Amino acid sequence: MQMLCIDGIKYTVDNGFAIVSGYSEDIRESIVIPSFINGDIAVVGVSDKAFYKCPYIVSLSLPKDLEFIGNNAFAWCNALKRIAMPSVVKIGNRAFMGCGRLSEIKFGPALKWVGDKVFAYCTSLVAIRFPDSMEYMGESVFEGCRHIRYVYIPSAVDEIKNGMFYACSSLCEVEVNENLKYIDEYSFAYCTSIALPSLPANTIINNNAFYGCDSIKVHCIA
Repeated sequence: MQMLCIDGIKYTVDNGFAIVSGYSEDIRESIVIPSFINGDIAVVGVSDKAFYKCPYIVSLSLPKDLEFIGNNAFAWCNALKRIAMPSVVKIGNRAFMGCGRLSEIKFGPALKWVGDKVFAYCTSLVAIRFPDSMEYMGESVFEGCRHIRYVYIPSAVDEIKNGMFYACSSLCEVEVNENLKYIDEYSFAYCTSIALPSLPANTIINNNAFYGCDSIKVHCIA
């Protein structure tokens, strides 16, 4: 195993692949992580807590071959505003939690898995459209995102899990699909602005799914 630091970014190299593992004092505000380091070593992931609470990053572009982002990788990066992840397949738990200025996210067509609380308390997010490749979304993904207004959930995601949009008070619309089977408890708790489209007739809705949303009216497709 080899440790490298290039342009303020630390890497762990093992078996011919590199994983971003941290940062140094030389880090810049705008970061473009390369596809390869040292000529031919592919950068394939970002490790757990690699940039945890980093106060410097404003914009971040991930390479086309990077496949995963670890748990808490960019959590509480308070300056981060923009991120592009063209080929990421998996985003770990709480990866961007608490990034209060994050407002622009560009996903690629390969994303399949988003863990728990990935964007929780990202209070500058307004709209999110996940790619149709998405297969799994964890719990409380958008908890506390009080300014988010619109989210598109692809057809392969058949469950809105516990606390998914908890306290998203500005949320107006969640675009769901005909394959939606279950809406878990507190999924939309305290989403006081929500207006849902019609749901498939076989969708099961937990009794507390819309807790604190006194005006919500849910209509099922006959």
